[in-house]
Amino acid sequence: MPIAMMTEAERSQALLDTMILNEQSRELTNSVEELRGEENDFAASLVSYADLFAAEVRERVWDMIRQHPEAHSRILSLLRTAIQWVERDRAEMKSHNFPKSAPEMKELDKLETLVRSMGRDTLRYMAVPNMPPDNGR
Repeated sequence: MPIAMMTEAERSQALLDTMILNEQSRELTNSVEELRGEENDFAASLVSYADLFAAEVRERVWDMIRQHPEAHSRILSLLRTAIQWVERDRAEMKSHNFPKSAPEMKELDKLETLVRSMGRDTLRYMAVPNMPPDNGR
C-alpha cells in the first residue's frame, strides 16, 4: 500500500520495519564480507543472498524517500551531519596514528561512501522525481 494512503500508525510501523530490515541487511553484509571472493559455492551463495537482500532493502528505503519529497532537505541535513561525524572520527583516529588499513578506518571509508551515495541519490530525486534508484552501486 502506498505510504500516502496509510494511517499514521501504519506509516510508523512501515518505517520501523524498514529500519529493522536495513539493520539486518547491514549485519548480514558485514557477516559475509570475509567470504566475498571465496571459490566455494556455499560462500558464493551466501554473498549473493546478502547482496540481493541489501538491494531489496535499499529499494524499499528509496521507495519511502520518493513517496515523501518534503523530507528530502531533512535527509540531506542528516547526511551532512553523518559526513561531519565521519570526518571527525577519521581525524581523531589519525591523531592516534591508526594505520589507513585498520578495520576501523576501512569501516569509516565504507560509511562515507554510502552516505555520499545516498546524498547524490537524494539530490537526483529532488531534481527528477520518480527517477529509479541507481542500482549500479
